[in-house]
Amino acid sequence: MKYHLILPVLMLLTTISPAQAHHAAAATFDTSQTTEIEGYVKEFSFRNPHITIRLAVTGEDGAEKEWVATAPAVAGFRRWGWTEEMLKEGQFVRLVGRASRLGRPMILIERGDIEGGKLLELNPTDGSLVRILEGPKPDQTPDLSIPALTLEDGRPNLTGTWLAVAPGAGGPRVNPQFNEVGQALQDSFDPATDDTAFTECATRGYPRVVGNNQSVRVTQKDDYVLIEQEGDGSQKLIYLDGRAAANDEHSLSGHSTAHYDGDTLVVKTTQLLAGLTSPQGNALSDQTTIEERYSRADDSEHAALELQITFTDPGHLSAPWTTGWRKLLTNDYQFAETECQLPLLANSN
Repeated sequence: MKYHLILPVLMLLTTISPAQAHHAAAATFDTSQTTEIEGYVKEFSFRNPHITIRLAVTGEDGAEKEWVATAPAVAGFRRWGWTEEMLKEGQFVRLVGRASRLGRPMILIERGDIEGGKLLELNPTDGSLVRILEGPKPDQTPDLSIPALTLEDGRPNLTGTWLAVAPGAGGPRVNPQFNEVGQALQDSFDPATDDTAFTECATRGYPRVVGNNQSVRVTQKDDYVLIEQEGDGSQKLIYLDGRAAANDEHSLSGHSTAHYDGDTLVVKTTQLLAGLTSPQGNALSDQTTIEERYSRADDSEHAALELQITFTDPGHLSAPWTTGWRKLLTNDYQFAETECQLPLLANSN
C-alpha cells in the first residue's frame, strides 16, 4: 500500500526499551502488515517520548488527509545516527512502517525499518534516490576515559550522564510474580484504553520512570542526590538526612530517602499512587515500596552505572520483583526535549 503525503512529525508518549517496540504497539498497530508512504515533510519533532511524523496525505483521488508516523524515542534514533537536523520541512521522503489496526492514517516505524535503510529521501519529480536517511555515526557515544570509583570523601562516584547505548543495556526483562488480584488486572489490561499516558498524555508515576531504558543524569551533593530522567524530563531530589515526608499523602513520585551503603547508593521510595510500570501494564498498588541500588559496574573500556530495582507490593505481587539496567558514562550529551501530544488514535478520522 503506498500513499503520497505531507509528513509532519508528532509526539506520542511513554518510554520503552527496544524489545517493547512501541508503546501499545500490539493494540494499535498490525505488526504483520507493512505500509509505505511518500510525501513532503511538514514538521520534524526530534523529541521524547517518541519521534513522530504528521502527514497531510494526497491519496489516489487527489484529496489530502492527515497522517502520522511515529517511531522510537530519541535515544534509539541517536544510536542510529539521527539528529534533529536529519529532516527538514519540504523534503520528499519515503517511510515504511506498520499499519494501524483500526484503519487510522498512521504508521509505526520500527528499528528494522531504520537500520535496514528503508527510510529514504527521494526526488519528488522522478522518484530517484537522494539519500538514505541515516547518519555517519551515532550522536550518542560513551566516554573512553574511566573516572575514579570514589569521590574525595570516599563516597561512590556515580555523578554523570549515563546512556543506554546498546540493545540489551536495559538488562534482562524479569516478569513480576502476581498474586490473584495483580494477575486479574494484568489479564484484563488493554493498552489502547487502560494506559492514560498513551491515550491522555497523563504523567507517568515513578515506578514506571525509574526502570526506563533511556539516559539518566546523577548529581551528588553533600546533603542530597539529584536524579534526572531523559525519558520524561523529570527530576527527583532526594535528601540524605532521612527526613520524613511532609504528610502521609500518596503521589506519582512518592517520598524518597537515600543513604550510602559502602560502594552503593540506596534509595527507598514509599507513598506511591497505584499505577502501571510499563507499556505492557504490570500495575502495582498504592502499597508499593521501591528500593533502588546504584553502583559502578565498569568494564575494561567504559565506566558504567548499574541499577538494581526491587518492587515490593503485597497488594498485587506474591513476591518482591527485582529488575534493573546498566548504562555507560558520557560527559558530552544533551537531553532531548520532552513534549507529549495526543496520538491520532483518539481522532475520528
